[in-house]
Amino acid sequence: MEEKKLRIDKQFKSCPACHYKEQFFEELSKEAIEAGSLNKRVYLIANKQGLTNPASFKLIPIGTKFPAYDIKVDVCPNCGCIYAVRLATGEAEKRMQLLDNQPKLILPHEFNDNGGRPDGIRP
Repeated sequence: MEEKKLRIDKQFKSCPACHYKEQFFEELSKEAIEAGSLNKRVYLIANKQGLTNPASFKLIPIGTKFPAYDIKVDVCPNCGCIYAVRLATGEAEKRMQLLDNQPKLILPHEFNDNGGRPDGIRP
């Protein structure tokens, strides 16, 4: 029997509480892009993550695929509701990344609260 996998790829174009169509960070991003201070849209929260156990991640072979998610969150400027504007599931693959001409494995638990690595390099 084939295992059924959860597959979601949804975008929500309006606030679930008041149905207002504009999104706070989307509108703010447009202004910043026009002013030249940003080059892409920002979200209140934007997180892409593979679901793995950080304690055993080092033991997972390179090339292994595992479940992953992508969530983007914005705020309704009309009523203040915080809601997901995108939900998606998929797969992530463990890969090597070259930094400063040296192979370095970037592990999910090495990221700090502001999204950067402890050594200051942003993903």
